[in-house]
Amino acid sequence: MSNITKIEGSSCQRYSNALHVGFHQHILVIFETLLSDVLAKLHISQDLLNSYKKLIEQESELNRKSLARTLYFQCCYKSRKYFTISNLFYTNIFIINIFPSLIFVYLA
Repeated sequence: MSNITKIEGSSCQRYSNALHVGFHQHILVIFETLLSDVLAKLHISQDLLNSYKKLIEQESELNRKSLARTLYFQCCYKSRKYFTISNLFYTNIFIINIFPSLIFVYLA
């Protein structure tokens, strides 16, 4: 009886979507550089390569959209934080300019 290797788990969560897309793009380049007789021996048709390429492009587009959405929310958070701080700063300057005597009350 032969020994069958069992795969217990993987650490695929360590890799980002960009690395995953890059891996598949690298594999596609390797397949595209192979000669047609080698592809025939591996039973890889041109239609299969074309569909693989379309799927990689689709995954790459989804990755770009996901990254753009993440960056958008990060920018919104940072701009909201900046707006709050700058609003507080300019409000204090406005009040000090109108009521200069308040600065002495505030510092006392």
